[in-house]
Amino acid sequence: MCWNRDFYVGSRVFQAFGIQSLTPSVPQEHLTDSAAYNADIIITRTAAMKMFGTTDVSGRRVMSHRGGRMENGEFVLDDTYYNIRAVVEDFRHTPLGDYPCVVYRCQGMARDNSSFILRLRQGVSATAFVEKYRRWFEQDLRAGNVYVRSVMTGDESMSNTLERYGIVTQNRRNLLIALFFGVNVAFGVVGTLLMHTRRRSEEAGVMRAFGAMRLRVFGMFISEAFVMTTVSVAVGCIIYLQIALSKGFYSNDHEAELWFNDFWTHFAVLSTIIYLIILLLVMAGTAIPAWNICRQDITKTLKDE
Repeated sequence: MCWNRDFYVGSRVFQAFGIQSLTPSVPQEHLTDSAAYNADIIITRTAAMKMFGTTDVSGRRVMSHRGGRMENGEFVLDDTYYNIRAVVEDFRHTPLGDYPCVVYRCQGMARDNSSFILRLRQGVSATAFVEKYRRWFEQDLRAGNVYVRSVMTGDESMSNTLERYGIVTQNRRNLLIALFFGVNVAFGVVGTLLMHTRRRSEEAGVMRAFGAMRLRVFGMFISEAFVMTTVSVAVGCIIYLQIALSKGFYSNDHEAELWFNDFWTHFAVLSTIIYLIILLLVMAGTAIPAWNICRQDITKTLKDE
């Protein structure tokens, strides 16, 4: 199943979005030229690969089930056949998600409440263009009952979409929660290791009294912290993996085939990032007091002994 989007003959919509054609015989500037109304379609790379396993599908036909009707007491399917005009590169049309399996259908004319996109020349500021021509678009550009309701830049349109669906508020809330827990975890880990390492100053002093070099003592603290962190993260990942396997995986055919939509890739990358962050905190909480201990005189280190 793919998502449907419309285009109009001669609209240059693919040039406006910068969507590249993968069909050599139909370059980008001619994708919408001479397209047949309600008969020609243009599909994305992902759609072509899912349906045919190749992007060389120009000229092929596909069938679409568009419901049905009753005739003489029998239910008849309304099947529509479309001709594949070309294949284009995948493109993200909305900031709300990635749906690369898209079918662009040729429509005869714009409908009510249609949205139009203007692609400006290279070097022209979209903000300056809108400020200069907004009044002309909204007040003077009229034809009977047809008029322009609003004009905005692409960034403004995207911001409005994110605000309307609450994405901005959700992202801010998630960021605050992540910062709160991140700062608390960082202080907790570093503080605990600082206290733990300082309590072992006598042990370091005894080792140095028996001839151990400073770097060897320092390396002992660092190696212990490294092993402790590695084992702890490995155990945590194994526990999380078992929970994920028991609950099952979420899948959505409409989502893009990106690395973070694959569980195993996402699990490996996220686990590695978490491991590196925790390792950095542990090393900072261990190396600072360990180096200070190694720099102290043996007599000062063993004063309590």
